[in-house]
Amino acid sequence: MRSLTASDLLRVWELGLSQHPLDRALTVLQAAEPGESRAGLAALSVGRRDARLLEVYRLSFGHHLEGSAACPACGSRLEFQFPLDRALEETPQTESNWVYHADGYQVHFHPADSFDLAAAAQAPDVGAASRVLLERCVTQASRDGQPVAVHDLPEAVLAGLGERMAECDPQAEMLVNLTCPECKHSWQERLDVDAFLWAQLTVRAKKLLIEVHTLASAYGWGEADILAMNPFRRQAYLELLS
Repeated sequence: MRSLTASDLLRVWELGLSQHPLDRALTVLQAAEPGESRAGLAALSVGRRDARLLEVYRLSFGHHLEGSAACPACGSRLEFQFPLDRALEETPQTESNWVYHADGYQVHFHPADSFDLAAAAQAPDVGAASRVLLERCVTQASRDGQPVAVHDLPEAVLAGLGERMAECDPQAEMLVNLTCPECKHSWQERLDVDAFLWAQLTVRAKKLLIEVHTLASAYGWGEADILAMNPFRRQAYLELLS
């Protein structure tokens, strides 16, 4: 994996503008891992995919993910930083552990991947999307050795299964602990890794466009030459113009 170059940033941003977030995430990963196939990246579990997206963020933008959130108690907005090194420490479990046992039930499953999320995204509502994910992720279910259909699993078993699936792919849902400086309310905010990465990528891409416009207007250089510059040299020319 490598960091995104200036050319990569603009190309990925341009492609991603018209893409679904699921496709956009794969476009980012392909730019950082050009040797990987899109299908192979889509087959990664959501947690493994998001871990790679965080690595792209770390290599390209720094060791802290920067974001903002609204306090659910008073509505005040606060800025926060999330240390990426800590998030990247968690390791998904191996395939041999992808099984859940409870009350005589034995359920084999695989963590959801991008293909599964894409199928669920076509469902008409949240309930239907959850059923699609279960039907795709549960590979076999039985009770006391007898096969059981996914839709016949009791609610208690499904709830436990959901927790077990989260344990097996911990980076699929990363949470940050926040406390509002205004009202002191504390809560956990879910990190939408793709959204945070895309927001940062968009800011950098628009900044690059301004830099290209400024330098091209002043010196007559082409976009490719400007983007190929070391960012420190590009900044030095911009400072001369200012």
